[in-house]
Amino acid sequence: LSQFDPRAAQAYLLAGGVDLHGELDLPALQRALDRIVARHEALRTSFVVCDDGATQLIAPAKVGFALECIDLRQAADPHADAQRHAALEAESPFNLV
Repeated sequence: LSQFDPRAAQAYLLAGGVDLHGELDLPALQRALDRIVARHEALRTSFVVCDDGATQLIAPAKVGFALECIDLRQAADPHADAQRHAALEAESPFNLV
């Protein structure tokens, strides 16, 4: 959508966050997110632009989720840094290709 109108992509983006307390089990989180992506085709759908328009492609269920981890344990204000990272991510155009 951002290829046609940079503001349009923001209309379809729902950003949110969750505060987690305690020790984070990254492998368990990765497995949970992978299972969610495997269960829902919409999360594995991309579009390829062809001569006759856009074509929808659905990746295999085993594609998984690309989990980005940012270690803020040494940050002076980890909560503020997390909010800043989240805001930057929410403002980034979403690539469906």
